[in-house]
Amino acid sequence: MAMKRILRVGTPKNRYTTMIHALDTLYRSSPRPYVGLACLLSCYMDAAAAGAGDATRKKFLGFLRANFGQLCAGLSGQEPNLDGAEVFYKYYRSAMVHTFFSPKPKFAIAEDDELNGAYVGQLTDRGFTFTAVNIDRLYRDFRALAKRRARGTRL
Repeated sequence: MAMKRILRVGTPKNRYTTMIHALDTLYRSSPRPYVGLACLLSCYMDAAAAGAGDATRKKFLGFLRANFGQLCAGLSGQEPNLDGAEVFYKYYRSAMVHTFFSPKPKFAIAEDDELNGAYVGQLTDRGFTFTAVNIDRLYRDFRALAKRRARGTRL
């Protein structure tokens, strides 16, 4: 039996191209699995922040602040004593990925048209108000960043 070629994800081109392919596959699904897409984006953001080293909270926060300024600005002030990057880290990267949010979530995922293109906005459903992140913008912005990195361009 012929051995199949092994994909070396250690190279930036392969790493980011693989990320783009997986994200595109989820994004093009119908119906879109938004929570799955958000979880995968959070994991890929963690990997991109880590670079060749270990993934850490500090690296993730720095990566968000450097690359997702509008997202961070939109989430700033949503929680006392936390900036926008810390809010995303606590409620999306950690709570959503590890515990699938909480029994009484105050944060949500929304589509671009629900937020009129804004990165972050308030949505009300059945009497509850949520702070929502625009999953379409997050996908597009991370995809663009991954594409630049696959080509070897940092910014």
